[in-house]
Amino acid sequence: MPKHNIYCAVRPIDYYLYRSEKISVLSLYEFQCKVYRDLRKPNDKKSDQEFLVEHPLYLTHILRLRKEVVIPILHGKKIKYLTKDSSAKVKEDAAIMSLVLYKPFRNAVNDLKGDFDSWYDAFKS
Repeated sequence: MPKHNIYCAVRPIDYYLYRSEKISVLSLYEFQCKVYRDLRKPNDKKSDQEFLVEHPLYLTHILRLRKEVVIPILHGKKIKYLTKDSSAKVKEDAAIMSLVLYKPFRNAVNDLKGDFDSWYDAFKS
């Protein structure tokens, strides 16, 4: 394996977006629970857990399944409980967060919202 003296900026979401087809059925939440990134070892054979070739770390890193599932700690906005009286903004925010966390995707707009008029409509379907 060639040694690279190049630094490459990679967003953590790229690990998920460029995951292999074998683990493409995992939602973002499941991915964080079950998968981690590791350096590729010289004796690593071609694996179903490689990044897609478009990922900048494809040659140097690999995805591995955790031996024990972990529980991710979520920071930021909380998903609000929806009621019939919830505002349209609250419904949209909750729908976006729920879809991103719990439905598998590669392209959020195409795969999660699709042709629906709103994120909430996509969430209800």
